[in-house]
Amino acid sequence: MNGYDLLKVIALVAMTVDHVGLFLWPELVWPRVIGRVAAPLFLFLVGYNGSYGFRLPLLLAACAVTLADGVIAGVWYPQNILWTILVGRFMLQWLDRRAQPMVAVLLLCAFWTVPLIPLLDYSAIGLLWMVAGRALRRASPPWQAWTYGAVAFAGTAIYTMVFFAWPMPAYLVAILLCGAMWLGCWRMDLLAPVRAPHVLQCWSQHALAYYVLHRLVLELLARFS
Repeated sequence: MNGYDLLKVIALVAMTVDHVGLFLWPELVWPRVIGRVAAPLFLFLVGYNGSYGFRLPLLLAACAVTLADGVIAGVWYPQNILWTILVGRFMLQWLDRRAQPMVAVLLLCAFWTVPLIPLLDYSAIGLLWMVAGRALRRASPPWQAWTYGAVAFAGTAIYTMVFFAWPMPAYLVAILLCGAMWLGCWRMDLLAPVRAPHVLQCWSQHALAYYVLHRLVLELLARFS
């Protein structure tokens, strides 16, 4: 197990807390606040992974969650984060084939942010987190990865304040947690080995299956409770 797997486990924990709050206790604010760390961290790790090829299991999982959200929870839009990851993978493949100036990538994401908000979870802000991960993994000039991450962080903070009706302390905690996540990614050697129980490594390796199954279970509990 390495730092990459450890961060994925942290994201899985935050995601689980978030979804338990979303589906079972939607009136509670703090589970949702803790969960604001999960999506940016997952998306950053997708970019850091360095492998952007098409994955059929990812597409099937995205379709399965879409059907569960629509049929069980009655929510069809925005689509779950797996679709954001799929779109981001195509964008990263495009950048691999045809390098673009940082300014062009930032402007492209800025242009698509508002149109994608009704369609994709985290919209083009999620794409920026993936680009930040890619830049850090490729050892681009430090200012490039830092700039991508700073813009993604700012976009996440604005997104949170616009789409969540929370008291100000909750906004501040969510923003601080997201900032701590980004600084941790920046400072940590994600490829360094980490000693941890085998169950955590197994959880990290089967994150996609866990994402689909835990959402299905929580949506069914919410529907029939």
